[in-house]
Amino acid sequence: MPHLVTIFAVFFACLPNLVLAQDERQAPTLSFNLGGALTTYKSKIVKSNDTSFTVGFQLGTWGGEDHTFGTGLSYETNTTNFEYGENETSSSIASTFQDIAFRYRLGFFYLGVVLSQSQFLVNRYDVEYLDMLGTGAGGNGGLVLVVGRRGRIFLDLTFVSTLNVKESLQSDDAAPAIGSRTDIFFGGTVGITRSALDFVVGLKQRTYSLEVAGESFAEVQTMTWLGLATQWLF
Repeated sequence: MPHLVTIFAVFFACLPNLVLAQDERQAPTLSFNLGGALTTYKSKIVKSNDTSFTVGFQLGTWGGEDHTFGTGLSYETNTTNFEYGENETSSSIASTFQDIAFRYRLGFFYLGVVLSQSQFLVNRYDVEYLDMLGTGAGGNGGLVLVVGRRGRIFLDLTFVSTLNVKESLQSDDAAPAIGSRTDIFFGGTVGITRSALDFVVGLKQRTYSLEVAGESFAEVQTMTWLGLATQWLF
């Protein structure tokens, strides 16, 4: 929650300096972002917190009249190792998220639907515990605001419900499941060159749950994101 308060406080503090009118930089014809994030993972399923590194990319397109229709592909992967102390057991969680979004833009706002795939490999106290693959759907929305000649601020929200799960380690009686996921990503870009290359910085929080044998475990990943982006208008 403190991270969310920080995100919205910074956003509203910047509002007076933002360009709210429609701008072509809000919806480039083609864009590609590549980056990584220092990640703090708070896990209930392994009863521990630890830090790790997330890597990922986003590929986006906008087209149609006034660039009102868009698609986006995002991919992120993370492996976190949890240590409990000297000469004690350890745990690890490898997670991968892949989303495909279809969006409609109205000015600096956009709304859309998301198709999602997620995968989890959980080693719990030195024992292979979960090997899950889930698919689902949800919604996506956000805004992009132009700051000056080379800057942008963005806020992106994604909500996904997992509809189908395949699990290879637990029995059917355990009824393993993946709960709903919420991503909140707030950040900005600053142009390094006049048109082709931007520096990206942001804060992202991802919350979801893993369920086994009727028990739900809340998982939270908080990321400080750094990366490079390129965008083209044609």
